Amino acid sequence: MTLTLNYPLDQGKSRFIIPREGSSLWVDYLAVLKGSTQQELAWAFIDFLNEPENAARLARYVNYATPNRATEKLLSREFLQNPVIYPPPQILDKSEFYEQLPARASKRRNELFSRLMSPGQSAHE
Repeated sequence: MTLTLNYPLDQGKSRFIIPREGSSLWVDYLAVLKGSTQQELAWAFIDFLNEPENAARLARYVNYATPNRATEKLLSREFLQNPVIYPPPQILDKSEFYEQLPARASKRRNELFSRLMSPGQSAHE
């Protein structure tokens, strides 16, 4: 979803759809490496991102759902009810998390994706 949401949809040249078979799910994690020399700064940054005002701003900027419940009261009803950002249960039930692809399949997927995102090229080339 991220790519599609950040792609210039307002130009009317593309639209977001979820196949009836479902879609892929993912989770972004924030972590601090055990060996980091800047752990205190890293935790402070994560705390900053989780402050409701900052989390709401970030959610609106990237068009992502937020797990931060305190943030939801700062988001518009339109944002919270957007099925692209918060897919309904019937879509989530048919969706699944990515699994590691074999190298050959991953390479082919990346090639097709690059062609899709390059103007004037066909995915069938």
